[in-house]
Amino acid sequence: MAVTDDDQVLGRRTVTGIAPTEHEQLVGALQYLAGKRVLTVSDSSGFAERGGVIGLVTVNGKVRLQVNRGSADAAQLK
Repeated sequence: MAVTDDDQVLGRRTVTGIAPTEHEQLVGALQYLAGKRVLTVSDSSGFAERGGVIGLVTVNGKVRLQVNRGSADAAQLK
């Protein structure tokens, strides 16, 4: 996902996944999407702590959801 100011690319999405290979773009992407009604999901390390809505983490061989309620509230997600 490229970070852009073009709302036609990101502004219409309701769910955006950010791949771990795009780690260097993570901060810019989350800043751009902050407060927009977009559910962000990634398995990048520390994703929810950095402002993403849902981080996928592996605990004892099982995938768990780490939810950042502050980011979810800011995105007006229920």
